[in-house]
Amino acid sequence: MGRLPCYNIVKMKAVTEYTLYAKRYLIGYLLVLALFIGILSIAAFYVPGALRQGEMQSALTSGALSMQSITPESVVNLPYYILQRLSFMAFGVTPLTIKLPSIILGALTAIGIFVLTRIWFRRNVAVITTAVAIASTQFLFLLQDGTPAIVFSFVTVWLLAASTLVTRSKLFTTFWKVVACVLMATAMYVPLGIYVVLAIIITASLHPHIRYVIRRVPRVRFTIAILLGLISIAPLIYAIIIKPSVALLLLGIPTDGINLPASLMTAGQDLFGFFSTSNSHLLRPLYPLATTLLIIIGLYKLLTVKYTARSYTVLILGACLTVLVAINPHHVTALYPIAVLMIAMGIATLIVNWYKLFPRNPYAR
Repeated sequence: MGRLPCYNIVKMKAVTEYTLYAKRYLIGYLLVLALFIGILSIAAFYVPGALRQGEMQSALTSGALSMQSITPESVVNLPYYILQRLSFMAFGVTPLTIKLPSIILGALTAIGIFVLTRIWFRRNVAVITTAVAIASTQFLFLLQDGTPAIVFSFVTVWLLAASTLVTRSKLFTTFWKVVACVLMATAMYVPLGIYVVLAIIITASLHPHIRYVIRRVPRVRFTIAILLGLISIAPLIYAIIIKPSVALLLLGIPTDGINLPASLMTAGQDLFGFFSTSNSHLLRPLYPLATTLLIIIGLYKLLTVKYTARSYTVLILGACLTVLVAINPHHVTALYPIAVLMIAMGIATLIVNWYKLFPRNPYAR
């Protein structure tokens, strides 16, 4: 018999042995960072069109702000007006300085989204969610809008992150406790911010682990924190006493009455009006179809997993905001933090199920 031909067998490298696979998270971080810098640059240096009426009114309120002439109306969103006033004092009044506080808070919100989703989910979910969240039209609008609309998202994201780190982090716990207290006080000055505080307080009182952590806090420190919180909201209490309608603004309740059918129609078109035209400063719908599907998947998953502290907080806050947006669609942008968390949960659900389909195939990853 003749000799069999000899073949050189080349061993193929497994996908897990490639440098690209080993550095996938670093590459993801760099891509998200590049996207983030690009979005910030566009928001800072490319301001299309003129300022809208809400931005001009915000600039007027900030420009008139002083220790001698703080009106009850200016107390609402006071932290934002102080930042805008400082921007005017440092760089003068220009379209960029009017929008500068929103750009700064938007950048911090984007960082907060990554921090929060990294705490609550895995790294791959955090990277993908942050990229989707900061590339959304809703975030782009909030980032360049020279009004206090961005403040609620900023406070909500960082307050949830700080509250979580208080119970989970073994380092800098005192720092995160201080941050959480400061953000709670700030939230009281923001319309609908009180609902974030209430959601966290209710979760802390209902969830066994959170109750255990709170009981370990020395009573002296706890009492001091409460007293400092009351002192920080003293201007707000004074404004409500002088003008009770300020409380309605902070609670998100319309001061000119509630027209439920018209409000539901407007909110529905803002959220799901894929074929409707916009007659306001917001694009319709606020979230594209693919993002909306991720939100629906995340909401379904949230309703099936109701025993975690994060589920308690998101369900309570989401229920409050949904009711308020239904009666006052002016606050529809306040749903952005909840939408981001639902996107993260939807992405996490899809990834887990994808891995279940291919448990031994590294190429699927």
